[in-house]
Amino acid sequence: MSNNLTLGTCSLAEWPTLLAALDATFITTRGRHGSLAARYPSALGATHLDQLHVGKLQGDILTCCAVRPFDWLVAEEHFRGAMVGMVYTQPAARGQGHAGALLSALVAQLAQQGYDFAVLWSGLEGFYQRLGWMPNDPGVLGSLAPATTPPAPATQDTHRPAATGTAGTEDTHFSRATEDTHFPAATATTEDTHFSRPAATATGDTHQPQLRTPTGLPQLRTPIGHAATATTEDTHFSDTSEDTHVSDTTQDTRWPALAAIQQTYATRRVLRDAAAWRALPLPAPSCAVVSVTGPTPGYALVGEDDTTRYVYEVAGAPQSFPELWQRLQRGASRVWVNERLASDFQRWLVANTAVTWRPQTLAHWQLFSPRAQRAAWREWHIPWFDRI
Repeated sequence: MSNNLTLGTCSLAEWPTLLAALDATFITTRGRHGSLAARYPSALGATHLDQLHVGKLQGDILTCCAVRPFDWLVAEEHFRGAMVGMVYTQPAARGQGHAGALLSALVAQLAQQGYDFAVLWSGLEGFYQRLGWMPNDPGVLGSLAPATTPPAPATQDTHRPAATGTAGTEDTHFSRATEDTHFPAATATTEDTHFSRPAATATGDTHQPQLRTPTGLPQLRTPIGHAATATTEDTHFSDTSEDTHVSDTTQDTRWPALAAIQQTYATRRVLRDAAAWRALPLPAPSCAVVSVTGPTPGYALVGEDDTTRYVYEVAGAPQSFPELWQRLQRGASRVWVNERLASDFQRWLVANTAVTWRPQTLAHWQLFSPRAQRAAWREWHIPWFDRI
């Protein structure tokens, strides 16, 4: 039946209905808040509908996926990449090859358009391999409960992280690695008191969200450019150092300084613009920047859900890691760390903390250009913060 599909991109008239279906599946039923278009405006926003690919039968959308073009820099060598995510099929139309047909056509189109490679993340075993995607993931997931487990030197080999559990299940039609396979689920709340972006509407501006201060909780964020100071109320992120800052990523205007740190210390990185630095990845309902300035700067991009932290990216001088880690775990009941195996920060955590690790098996790749095929692509790890 997939041969009867009409393939194309989502229209503005179709967008509200399709977005509602995606939100119902991946937001509402999982106890989350806000809209996918608000979290990922560069892939699902109303101004990027050419990146939302659909397969229709008799005018009805049966399957879809999103594409986010990005620039991948490896030691300043530039690669043109495409992230694929939000692979979804209407429940009544599943099992008929529609998603496979859409993905196969998309891969051919991306290769023709000159992309060097494409990447997606999924715990669905076998499906993407049958479509020609190559599984390879150097990522590891770390976990620590600081409130009950004080830091202590770890003993496991940095290059062989110890398995400490099994990955959870994943929706069989969702190609992005969900919190069930990459991060444990964020605790659902009865009201939206943490979400730093409002839910998107069909006509609303999802690119300019307004910060909403958590209600009934200690103040998490400080004004941009001001030091976070220790107080009896600020039990989540606080410090007396004038060179340490906490801010909300959706409002942060310091991204050029963060980009300079990333450029200096990250040999492999996604080239981000201002909008990309203001992303709000799943699963956490809010995201913040923890930064250390001075001669040995560093930063962490961290999701926050009550007392659970999700570390999406850490970059900077190794001398900044002790201060960043101290702040990341302060007041937390659990800290989850998504890192590349043997990265500078992961090595530091192995040597200095009791974080336990398990490997990830989520990334799948399509290599189009000879240059990408010759590259050490098996060592590539796209930070969680950048993924769709």
